[in-house]
Amino acid sequence: MADDGNWNIEEIERAFSAAMAERGYGDHHVPANSGWNRFAFPDNRPGRDSGSAILDVGETIVGTVRDFRVDEPSIFTWQPNGAIDPALATEYDARARERAAELKALREKVREESEALFHSLPAASPDHPYLVRKHIRNPHPLRQDGNALVVPIFNAATGEFQAIQRIWPDGGKFFPKGATVAGGCVIPASNGLERLDQLRDPIVYCEGYANAAAIDAAEAFLPIACLSSNNLIAVAEAIRRRFPRMPAIFAADDETKAGKDASPGIDAAYKAARKIFEARVALPSRKDFSDVFVLDGPEEVKRQICAAVDPPPVERVEVASTEEFLNYIRTVTGESASSENEDQAEAKPEEQPKTEEQPKAEEQPKAEEQPKTEESQSGAKSNGAQPAKWRAEISVIDISNWDNEPVPEQEWAVQDRIPIEKVALFSGEGAAGKSLIQLQLSVACVLGRDWFGVTPRKGPAIFIDAEDDEKIIHKRLADVLHYYGVRFASVKNDLHLVSLTGKESVLGTLNRRANRIVPTLLYNHFLEMAGDLKPTMIGIASSADVFAGSEIDRSQVQQFIALLTRLAMVAHGSVVLISHPSLIGINTESGLSGSTQWHNSVRARFYLRTPKPTSDDAPDTNLRQIEFKKSNYGRLAESIGLEYRNGLFLPIDTPLDAALKGERARQVFLALLTRFNSENRNVTANNAPGYAPKMFAEEAEARNARLSKRDLAEAMRRLLLEKKIRMAPYGKPSKPVYRLEVSPPPEEEAM
Repeated sequence: MADDGNWNIEEIERAFSAAMAERGYGDHHVPANSGWNRFAFPDNRPGRDSGSAILDVGETIVGTVRDFRVDEPSIFTWQPNGAIDPALATEYDARARERAAELKALREKVREESEALFHSLPAASPDHPYLVRKHIRNPHPLRQDGNALVVPIFNAATGEFQAIQRIWPDGGKFFPKGATVAGGCVIPASNGLERLDQLRDPIVYCEGYANAAAIDAAEAFLPIACLSSNNLIAVAEAIRRRFPRMPAIFAADDETKAGKDASPGIDAAYKAARKIFEARVALPSRKDFSDVFVLDGPEEVKRQICAAVDPPPVERVEVASTEEFLNYIRTVTGESASSENEDQAEAKPEEQPKTEEQPKAEEQPKAEEQPKTEESQSGAKSNGAQPAKWRAEISVIDISNWDNEPVPEQEWAVQDRIPIEKVALFSGEGAAGKSLIQLQLSVACVLGRDWFGVTPRKGPAIFIDAEDDEKIIHKRLADVLHYYGVRFASVKNDLHLVSLTGKESVLGTLNRRANRIVPTLLYNHFLEMAGDLKPTMIGIASSADVFAGSEIDRSQVQQFIALLTRLAMVAHGSVVLISHPSLIGINTESGLSGSTQWHNSVRARFYLRTPKPTSDDAPDTNLRQIEFKKSNYGRLAESIGLEYRNGLFLPIDTPLDAALKGERARQVFLALLTRFNSENRNVTANNAPGYAPKMFAEEAEARNARLSKRDLAEAMRRLLLEKKIRMAPYGKPSKPVYRLEVSPPPEEEAM
């Protein structure tokens, strides 16, 4: 250490190596900021590295060593006094970035070399000792390199070739040094990729290739080998994103050891099943399903897979006092970490093969068999205690490379109004026009045309209407398409309309035994539909038809919105849920009904209301006001005035108060003209004696509504354009005279 109490890089590395040697770990050099480094303890047998060390250098200095020679790996944490020399901070950061770039280049090189090697090798022989012992007669897609089987590993998210795994005749397995295994998998079925596209049955996720091959041979659904328990969640989440319609079963390995109650393999399967929506766990009667296949036959494998169960709920700990709670926390943080905590991005070097025991043999520690990912050591204890279990249960976002990545932009279905992969709530009184407006939005998305001043993201749209039948939807859609100037043929491929009127429409219902909202079979069908069509917009009318829970229960509301959010995420689009406000919601103009969680759980909300008229006679107005009351990621709320014209709602150019007054003027003008016609008092649209606006402005109805001659003149002009009034001839045909009158209904005029 320098005289000023600061360290330089070489001093840190030497001090950490000395601390490791003092504890009997041997003489090893661990480069600072280089990630996890595997090493052999002095008592390790040749070819086995049971230690892993990392030296993090930043604002603080922390060195950590993991010892995997025991069933539950122990932790040694080293933290010296002093700090980093500030003058060397830039050098350390540059070294870390250089190391990261080197690792990335190494992994890509290993990937390319592995792919080239794999494709150059012949197919694996069924006579290979490992395959014979495991009763694997169709070793697809394995290749063979001398006496080693070569397993191809493909990225579950992209399907691209990622790495290889070698399996020796004695069952030893290893990956090339620098290979990336995390998120990789292999499908033993010869037509696995084709079956993924067409599958309706569950996918079975398991750890090793032999397990997957046994399940495939037993014809127990489609198995995917994830290569370790650490990979189960990553692979299942990637597959679920690509094929959202498929249920999941996790086939566990029973790794229970003598004197131990817990099985890391079963615990990992339970953990994955809790993470993946509606997943189940299949428990083997022996060590794993490969052993069941060998010793009990394929029918027993199939029976046990089909008998998969729900994972048990996470144990809840109740404490009576703060002291009892603190004692519990101390107990948890002092417990040993399971082997699934050893996550390293770099696989074990090729010179260090693993061994696999025969069925029923005593199991050896398998921590080094699992793919590794770098792990932050922030918050690690310096007294040698085991890490808290939260590290295995909570996935902390890795922001270490965000300085080198572009900041993602917010994606919108409708700019500043409806975000992508989120749920928006659209509420309004009954018969206000919500379903029509949602239909207009759906068409605007398909055509990439304007919707109330904004052009939404172009793409397919789904509208699920549980309130109106096909005839109503047909009529409304005809008016909308006429406005945009297109035909039905222009939208038939991308606009998907579903009427559930008179049919089962519930998407989420309450499971009273579990006290949670669960998806229905209909929901699963729509989830599959969303995954296949990838719509930009999914409209649902309405919440009362599709939600069979309690709208005042915050938890149930939140769970239902989570189901709809999953629809949006699978579609990479947005879901708009139409709802009806309560009387209080109408009177307060909040637009809500039930729990406030409806407002809190969605990321956007807008409310359609009928403006309150200022006159006492409350005319039936065609005006609406749509208020965007919430947009978590966009600008502040806005309000848009709408008018119902020609079968749809369109924005008005004037302020809403002026438009409301104009509507009131038209109502008064029609009422007065009807009365004048019945009294044979003739008025004209021409600015001459008997000019209707002048005559009507003197009437009590107009004075009470505070309508001027100019207001009534504008109302007359609009009514003439709408053909609600007309100049009709009267008197002698030889000398026609015209007067203003109310137009008869179309059917009467035709007669």
